Amino acid sequence: PADLAFARAQVRRLAALVDDLLDLTRADLGELPFRPRAVDLRAVVTEAVETFKRGRSAAVTLELPDAPLLVSVDAGRIVQVLINFLENAIRYSPVGLPIVVAAMRVDATAARIEVRDRGPGLGVDEQRQIFGRFVRGAAAEGTSGLGIGLYLCRAIVERQGGTIGVDSVAGAGATFWIELRLG
Repeated sequence: PADLAFARAQVRRLAALVDDLLDLTRADLGELPFRPRAVDLRAVVTEAVETFKRGRSAAVTLELPDAPLLVSVDAGRIVQVLINFLENAIRYSPVGLPIVVAAMRVDATAARIEVRDRGPGLGVDEQRQIFGRFVRGAAAEGTSGLGIGLYLCRAIVERQGGTIGVDSVAGAGATFWIELRLG
């Protein structure tokens, strides 16, 4: 049974890698598929956190506003972005320190989702480059990954008319965020 569980996990990882590589090609060709629909961003964020936490003991705190955050997006793709942010936060943060996922209204026209960690953070040069193709932060040494996850996140968010970024101070964690138009 343990060998079977291990084999299943490896198959899931391989399938996810193949999906990412296909998405990378589609993004480069400008053909990444999207199915936008009106959704409450609070539900999308909750789904991403619940999906991420399945089978993990990660400490994730969720901060959501009381009022709906209505957007027109491909909810599955936004979940994909948030899970990527969460996987990176877990990968680079000290074990046991909580990760915060927050959704909020920025103003009358935009909503923001943040994933905050307490990892090593990123220097200014890394912040400028981190969403590039095959780019990995300096703290990535010794961790798995090809450096395509954040590149795909940028393609997904920008394709939906949003913006993506990171705020960080080296040694003090990072906040990866996306902003999307309300309405």
